[in-house]
Amino acid sequence: MNRIEFCKLLSNAKLTSGQKMKDVCLALGLMPMDIYRLERGSHNFNVKKAIDYLGAVGYTIVLSNNNDDFIMCEYSLFVDWLKNARKDKFTQRSLAQKIGHTYVAIANVETFKSVISIDVFLQVIEALGYELKIVPK
Repeated sequence: MNRIEFCKLLSNAKLTSGQKMKDVCLALGLMPMDIYRLERGSHNFNVKKAIDYLGAVGYTIVLSNNNDDFIMCEYSLFVDWLKNARKDKFTQRSLAQKIGHTYVAIANVETFKSVISIDVFLQVIEALGYELKIVPK
């Protein structure tokens, strides 16, 4: 899945939730243009924004594979999950190499020094063998 496909899922979640734009803007402290940009995927925003956006419309991200389901309701819990899921298959270096980034990028996310971007998030999820779904809370 790429960022544009992910953002279409975000937009569909808002549409099916019935939430009005003004309510979503108020909940997130953003202007409508910021929401439209996020829904179009015109920039590489971070995962916290996606979690907050989905929370505002009553949805959440679920990461699934054959053995595990993880509900992404909070960024810090996601980072803890990421560390554990990664350790089962990869070192920081091997994961970074697989997705075309430096291990420092992975280390910074895992130590809360930076917030993972949507593009890197989608690459990591794919490399770990998880499927992403957006579902009602």
